[in-house]
Amino acid sequence: MDASRVGELRAFVEACKKDPSLLADPNIAFFRDYLESLGAHLPAAAFTTNTKVSDPLPPSLLFSSTPIFAFHLPSSLQPPSSMDDIDDEYDDDDDDLNMRDATPEPDELDQDIVESDLELEGDIVESDHQDPPQKMGDPSIDVTEENRDASQEAKSKAMEAMSEGKLEEAIDHLTKAILLNPLSAIMYGTRASVFIKMKKPVAAIRDANAALEINPDSAKGYKTRGMAYAMLGKWEEAAHDLHTASNMDYDDEINAVLKKVEPNAHKIMEHRRKYERLRKEREEKRAERDRFRRRAEAQAAYDKAKRKEQSSSRSSGGASPGGGFPGGMPGGGFPGEMPGGGFPGGMPGGGFPGGMPGGFPGGAMPGGVPGNVDMSKILNDPDLMAAFGDPEVMAALQDVMNNPASFARHQANPKVGPIIAKMMAKFNGSQKTKELISMSAIRFVGIISNLQESLQASYSMSLITDDPNDSPRDCSSSYKHHHHRALHGGHSRSRRRALVVASSALVSLASLSLILWLVLRPSTPRFSLLAATTTANASSSVVAINAAFAARNPNSHAAALYDHLQARASYAGLPLTAPSPLPPFDHPPQQGDAVLSASLSSPPAAAAVAGGRALLRLRLEGQLRWKVAAWVTGRHALTVDCIAVVELQPTPTPSPSAIVGVLQGQGGSRCSTTVA
Repeated sequence: MDASRVGELRAFVEACKKDPSLLADPNIAFFRDYLESLGAHLPAAAFTTNTKVSDPLPPSLLFSSTPIFAFHLPSSLQPPSSMDDIDDEYDDDDDDLNMRDATPEPDELDQDIVESDLELEGDIVESDHQDPPQKMGDPSIDVTEENRDASQEAKSKAMEAMSEGKLEEAIDHLTKAILLNPLSAIMYGTRASVFIKMKKPVAAIRDANAALEINPDSAKGYKTRGMAYAMLGKWEEAAHDLHTASNMDYDDEINAVLKKVEPNAHKIMEHRRKYERLRKEREEKRAERDRFRRRAEAQAAYDKAKRKEQSSSRSSGGASPGGGFPGGMPGGGFPGEMPGGGFPGGMPGGGFPGGMPGGFPGGAMPGGVPGNVDMSKILNDPDLMAAFGDPEVMAALQDVMNNPASFARHQANPKVGPIIAKMMAKFNGSQKTKELISMSAIRFVGIISNLQESLQASYSMSLITDDPNDSPRDCSSSYKHHHHRALHGGHSRSRRRALVVASSALVSLASLSLILWLVLRPSTPRFSLLAATTTANASSSVVAINAAFAARNPNSHAAALYDHLQARASYAGLPLTAPSPLPPFDHPPQQGDAVLSASLSSPPAAAAVAGGRALLRLRLEGQLRWKVAAWVTGRHALTVDCIAVVELQPTPTPSPSAIVGVLQGQGGSRCSTTVA
């Protein structure tokens, strides 16, 4: 590309940086679309048509002989009349230029589509809608034989008049025939055909509609109405009626009219489809433009809020006074100086990668802890950070970490209790959940404190080497030795320091996740079969089973959510019943046993069960979720297998052939439960 054009492009980009509203010009909409196709996020001003020009474009871009962008310039950007005006206008102080309203051209997408005129063939007659309507018969009267005969006689006279070309006389005779027999569709159709010859399409349509009301299958009614529509230029309606008449009773006259009507009807349909498609495309483009505009406005609002938040965080000076964890580290924080001078609140992505076995999927720990807990709430609290520097408080927290049973005792300490209460207030959930998470947080603080002491020792030891030229123990080292150590030993210590920090952070987060998993991991629910009764009717070969299950939630902090439950029974390895659905239910912690009942029935092929003792297998399948405070796990497959030994004995009721089986033993049957 020419160097001059590159310069012009650079000048245009600089102008757009100063005033993004230049991109809203409809003449360069193609350039804005190109930027968006590359994934660029344009500000809201790039889509706003009513904008003000903040900085005029440079002269090199406006007055070049070979501009690379051609677009309409607002009046404020028109070239001046002389070079003196250029020197006066483009001085060093661009901020003092007067701001004038630009009047951009209206957006093409906001304008209505103007349809072009259609060139249609065929003659159109003048409408007769202003003529008085013809007389119509009364369909409610009873037509006698005498009236029918008189009506036929009047029709004959009308036909004679038509053959002689006396159309007005024919209309009079047909009107008399219609009044005598208003239930004849043929009479209306015949008079409509006469109106067609008289070029009175509106009157013909009235008679054709009357004929079709009497007989919806009247071919003459569709034919005359179609011809009348054609005379009025209603080509689509004419084509529809003429095609209908041709399908009922084809004749050459219909075909001749269709040859004139169909081309115009096709043109109208194609014209309408074309503009419907254009309107739909314009609506889609308009919706896409509005979507991009809203996205740009939202992005601009987000960027503004983000900048405000960053500015606020910089003005507050970080997470805590002193810029680090209690005890202090060289550099105001961990070795390597973490951003912000403190420990980060959680891992990127909102959780520890990979998840934990038994029900904490990856990414399900927002801010580092499940249950809407953000460890940054503790690490960014100045009061808590100051309290962690108190030896008495740290000793109490260390005691809780080593002996969780002392948690309640330290809550009564007037100095330690408020610290623990403040930690619990930052978490959501029940009192028990808050205590569990607070203990985990205390353990986390203890781990970090111990790691910090280890890091301080490691950092100090990293300065001591076996080389007397580099070791700080050699107080007699010369300036040359110290200079050599600063140049060559600093890089090695920085690498070791970064490695120690990264390893320590990873071990800390892994330890925290393991502690939380051990504390909050839910246990598998337990099921038992309380009762099972079986009734087998030999005459109908049907076995009915009623079973009652007891579900127990052994967890003290996690609720069990059951859904998509189904019960089924099998005998000798073969299915005995079809699956029977059970309603979903929630089982809160420490709420006792929940009883589920299922009624099953077998197909006729299962009648072999009705004899002696039967070993039935009852199976319960469904899905299980755990809920801890506001956090809910994903769905896990639940399978419960129960073995029921029933004794089948004949009974005289309800019939001599009925056999009733009951579960042996009164204590219930323990079931095996599997959660995958």
